[in-house]
Amino acid sequence: MSDTTRTPGANDPNFVTKWDVVNRAKGGGHDRDSASALEELCRIYRHPLYVALRFKHQYSHHDAEDLAQTFIAWLIHGGYLTRADPEKGRFRSFLLSYLDNFVANHRRKIHAQKRGAGAIHVPADFPTETNGFGVVPKDENTPDREFDRAWTLATFREALDRLRAKFAEEGKSEEFDILQEFLLRKRDKGDSYADAAARLGINEVAMRQRVSRFGRKFRQTLEDIIRPMVAENELDDEMSYLWRCFEK
Repeated sequence: MSDTTRTPGANDPNFVTKWDVVNRAKGGGHDRDSASALEELCRIYRHPLYVALRFKHQYSHHDAEDLAQTFIAWLIHGGYLTRADPEKGRFRSFLLSYLDNFVANHRRKIHAQKRGAGAIHVPADFPTETNGFGVVPKDENTPDREFDRAWTLATFREALDRLRAKFAEEGKSEEFDILQEFLLRKRDKGDSYADAAARLGINEVAMRQRVSRFGRKFRQTLEDIIRPMVAENELDDEMSYLWRCFEK
């Protein structure tokens, strides 16, 4: 299956091809390109794996942290990542299925495991369960839904981080902070447009236009992150599903 490009060219810093990140990561980190792709996958999706280990498989906070790292190493060095294919299902589903297999094997062979052995070395910034970003299960949610919810939050955070970096490069960090308040707000914005416009020194009409443009930029950035993880014909469904997960 060949990749399908969707951006102007490979010199564009936002250049993404279909399934590109995962395909590059399949190199196992043995060269700079695959190592960079692995780090990106680890950084974005390590927390959802932690949530699945913590709340589905009932590991302690610290054991879930360690096992998330060990799972990533197992997935890569065991060659399992090469089996990921968007035509066979979403990457999110692929990871959760292989995590279930990993846990079953781990529990059978726990005596042969060393905590953290062989882990991919990426910044260890797991959220604690009290820092406000860790996912706390809702009573009506199943563990698998909590995994999807954590996956959604991680993906949204990555999209916001990318946009934040772009705004910072343009010297517009304050504008970003104001605009992101509108993006994920779940209540009527009301008179807040006028308040935000006053903070930026523009009129309310211009404020509404900026909010609208920011929303389109966020959606495009989100699509750039999701597209490598799903088949092309599943992108819209995946986007809709992530929004539903966020709104619950």
